Amino acid sequence: MLVKPKTIDGRIAFVVSLLIAALSFCSIFDIPTLHKWAPIALFVVFIVMRFVWKEPVEINVAAVVLAVFACVYVYTIHDPERSLYYEAFPYINAVVCFLIGLNFFTGSAPLEKRFANLKVFFFVVALFYMIYVSITYGNYLLHKDVAPELERHYWSIWYPGEAQTVKASTGFSASLLFAVVWGVYSLFFHKKWYVKVLGVLFTAYAVAFNLHTGTRLLVYLTPVIFVCEFFVWIVFYKKKRKLGIGITAALLAAIALGVVYLVLNRDELAEKYGGSMLDRFFTMGFGSPLRWAYLKNVWSDFSFTYLGGGVHSRTFGTPHNMWFYLYDHGGIQSFLLFCLFTVLVAVAFVRMLANKNVKTEQKFFIATLMGMFFVEYMLEDLINPLPSFYALSMFTFGLVCCLAGIKAPEASLQSGESPAKDEEAV
Repeated sequence: MLVKPKTIDGRIAFVVSLLIAALSFCSIFDIPTLHKWAPIALFVVFIVMRFVWKEPVEINVAAVVLAVFACVYVYTIHDPERSLYYEAFPYINAVVCFLIGLNFFTGSAPLEKRFANLKVFFFVVALFYMIYVSITYGNYLLHKDVAPELERHYWSIWYPGEAQTVKASTGFSASLLFAVVWGVYSLFFHKKWYVKVLGVLFTAYAVAFNLHTGTRLLVYLTPVIFVCEFFVWIVFYKKKRKLGIGITAALLAAIALGVVYLVLNRDELAEKYGGSMLDRFFTMGFGSPLRWAYLKNVWSDFSFTYLGGGVHSRTFGTPHNMWFYLYDHGGIQSFLLFCLFTVLVAVAFVRMLANKNVKTEQKFFIATLMGMFFVEYMLEDLINPLPSFYALSMFTFGLVCCLAGIKAPEASLQSGESPAKDEEAV
C-alpha cells in the first residue's frame, strides 16, 4: 500500500508500504525459501506497527478454529521423512494472513483511508500475478523442448531448484482473477479515466491469456462479474434503479442467448476450432465429467471414521474441491473443522452485507473477491500449487469478518493517531 510521504511518520509508513510490497512479491513469485517465510515476516511487520501506533490486535472464534484446523491437518499429513515446516507453511501463512485481514479496518485510521489502501494493495497483487504468469509462460515458450509432459502445465521460473516446479494453467486462471476483479471494479467505481483504462487492460489481459491457454473458468466468470458490478454501480451507486434493472436484464438476456448459441452449435464450433486451445471451450466447456467423478468418488466413500492419507487422490484422482481435498488428506477431523470455519465466515459475510456502516462499493468489492474464492474452492484445490493464493483468500476472509463488526463508517482518530491521517493513497 503505497502512500505519498508528507511527514516523518508518513516516511515511515512509506517504507513499511515498500516492505509490504517486497514481501508480497516474494510470496507471489514463489521465490525459493523466501516465499515460505514472507507472510510470517509480513505478520511481524503488522504486529510491530500495531504496537508502535498503539492499535489493538483482535482475535475471533473463526481465527481460533482456523488455527486449530491448521494444527490438526498438519499433524495428520506430516511425513517424518519430510520437513515439518515445508508441510506446514501454507497453513501457518493462512492463519497469519487471516489475522491481518481481521484487523485491517480496525485502529485509528479512517475506514475510507484503509479501504483506499486496500484497493492499492490488490492492484499490486494483480500486477504481480500478471507479471509472474507472463514470465512463467514466456519461459515455457522459450523452452518447449523441455516442457512438462502434462498438457497446459509449465515449469516454474525457478526450475529445477524447487520441488514444486510444475504450474498448471488452472492456477494461473485463479491468480488472474485478481486482475479481473480489480479491473472491472475500477472501470465502474474509479473516477479517474486512466485508472478505468488500466482496469480494461487488466481485464482484457486476463481473459486473453485464458483464451490462449484454454483455461475456461475465468472466461465464464468475467461476464458475470461485469454484469454484477454494473448492476451495483447503476442501481445502488448512481441510484438509477429502473434504467439499471432494464439494462441488466438486457445484458443477462444477451449472455443467455450467447450460451444457447454455443450449446446449439457446439459440434460445429468444435470442428471449426479443432486442434486449437479454443476447442476446449466447446468440447469440455459445459461440463467436465471426470472432475465430477472425482468428487462423486469421495462422496460415495465418505465416512466419519476416515483418517485421511490421500487414498482417493492416489487411487482415483484428486478431488477438485477444497473441502473434499482436505477431507481426503486430513481426514474427518480436518474436514469438520474447516467446515466450521466456512460457516463462521459465511455468517460474517451476511453480517457484512447487512452492516449499514460499510459503504455499498466497499461491500461489493470484498463480496466479489469472496465469491471468486468460493467458486475456486468449489472447483479446485490451490493450496500446494499456489500457496500465495490460499493465503490471500484467508486475508480476504479476515476482511469479511472485520467489516462484519465495524460499528462506524470511520474510526475516530485518537491522540497518538496513525500517520495515515495525513497521507494520500496513490
